[in-house]
Amino acid sequence: MDALLLAGMDGGGAVLLHAAVHLLETVCAKGSTSHADRDEWRSLLVTAYLERHDRESDPADLRRAEQRLATISAAHSGLPERLFLVGDSFYAQYRTLQNPDDLDGAIHHYERALAATPQSDSELAARAYALGEVYQLRYDRSGRAEDLNRVIDSWDRMLTRLPRKDPDRAGMISKLGTAYSRRYDHAGALADLDHALELLELANSTLQ
Repeated sequence: MDALLLAGMDGGGAVLLHAAVHLLETVCAKGSTSHADRDEWRSLLVTAYLERHDRESDPADLRRAEQRLATISAAHSGLPERLFLVGDSFYAQYRTLQNPDDLDGAIHHYERALAATPQSDSELAARAYALGEVYQLRYDRSGRAEDLNRVIDSWDRMLTRLPRKDPDRAGMISKLGTAYSRRYDHAGALADLDHALELLELANSTLQ
């Protein structure tokens, strides 16, 4: 069974992937394993649905992944990653279809993933950045000030966790500075202009 699952979800053909999904659905439906094992099988099924969605672009698979995700216990160590992956799939679907509901879906799952990510987790910065990015997209669509505030909150948090030697650090600082500048343009608070100028100077000095 392990060989089938690996083959189906690791670049195998469509037939193998559909077989892996069917097998995981059968295992999950039986519910005869321990609680921890059930969470692991459900996590694998979420991943399989997302893999099939990535290959075949069937929105029904994303809905199935979302529904199965809701059955995984909050204590499961793999939950933050699965939440983030579902958010990624909503984001990818948004980029293809431009449906604002998909953007909201990405935000919802990224928010939950970030909230569930331990402070010590190395993925915290990347998840905070991704959340800020989708907030920015929604701000660009709607112009709602609260979304721009969330961009800044997310990217401020991201910078506190980003290693100083990260090769993308200057670019991230610059993006945060631009977000402060946009909020200054929107609301006119001089403190935001000061933050924007400080961050842009910091970005330049980081490159040197």
